[in-house]
Amino acid sequence: MIHSGFKSIVVLAALVPVGNAAAVRTGRPMVQPPVIVSTAVDIHENGMVITGHHFGPSAPTVRLGDQILSVKSHTENQAVVGLPPEIEPATYRLTVTTEGPRRLTSDPFSATVTSVANR
Repeated sequence: MIHSGFKSIVVLAALVPVGNAAAVRTGRPMVQPPVIVSTAVDIHENGMVITGHHFGPSAPTVRLGDQILSVKSHTENQAVVGLPPEIEPATYRLTVTTEGPRRLTSDPFSATVTSVANR
């Protein structure tokens, strides 16, 4: 048997992990953009309750149409905002943007304001 002096080389290819696997590997938590699931208008408080996910630990910026709304309270999954007294009943584009070093904005959500408190 003749030996050629060459050794076999095995090349293994691996996919770079993405998503949660990448976050675990690097030790950094995965940051996800906010997601709006539903809204409800509270006509007695002239406000809106926004329910969803990933709103962040700090009060997010909530935009309804071209107006930034005041955040009365918030959790990771809910934000309660005040509606301006001059708002007209209509369907508006609603977004939630997290605060902090990495600002992430939700996909637009169609929020309907059907009635508000007496002006």
